[in-house]
Amino acid sequence: MPMADALFDLDFLVYSSHKTGTQTLVHTLRDNGFACAHCHRLSNLHPPLSPALLPEFLRDYRQRRGRALPILSVFREPIGRHISSFFQWHGEGALRRQPGAGPADSLLTQESVAELQGRFRDDLERDAPVGALESIREFGTALAIPLEQLQYDPAQHHGVSVFPDCRLHLFRFDSLILERRIGSLLTPLAGREIQPQAANLSTVKWYYPILQEFRATLRLPSALIERIYAEKVDLLRLMYGEEVGLLLVRTLERYGDGGC
Repeated sequence: MPMADALFDLDFLVYSSHKTGTQTLVHTLRDNGFACAHCHRLSNLHPPLSPALLPEFLRDYRQRRGRALPILSVFREPIGRHISSFFQWHGEGALRRQPGAGPADSLLTQESVAELQGRFRDDLERDAPVGALESIREFGTALAIPLEQLQYDPAQHHGVSVFPDCRLHLFRFDSLILERRIGSLLTPLAGREIQPQAANLSTVKWYYPILQEFRATLRLPSALIERIYAEKVDLLRLMYGEEVGLLLVRTLERYGDGGC
């Protein structure tokens, strides 16, 4: 399969949704001596894959390497992820799309926080948030694996699902990145001690003060938050188990306005 030849040297594939700590995972693995690529969707890879080609690539990888490919994926609470994706897209993403542009040319500095919040709310209401794809869904669809077959243990902060041609390692953003367990969770996978290497953190971005105000004052219709959670309830149950209800309550307390 010539279009994927460059992928057969990988030790790990980070296949994870937008703004789920993918850069930290990739930099950590590479800095510790492992060949690693990442994608939010298969078409992001170089060379690109499609969901239809993924099973063939994984079979060829196992035959060439004599082992199943370890795939790492991270799930993040939906509202928090959508906020981070919105700022990445309209911040550094916008500057990359406009050569020569600076922060002053960004929507994040040209609009008030209230205007940005209105734009963000409109995106959610239209069901068109930036980086909407959940990579775990694309993985399951490509390999015809129901979400119910995937494993995650909140007590262990990790889940591994073993398939003939790959091993899917699932993590939660809050425990892996926010609670800084990346070293201890990756060490067993790597077979040796892993030293974390943070990358692409919001706290060092030029727009971080705007992001802080945005988060602190954001209010969304409670019905909208509940709809987003209902649309992702299968993933939320997989990753949070019996804590899903409490997570929703906390999100409503933080961002909900009680309206519809």
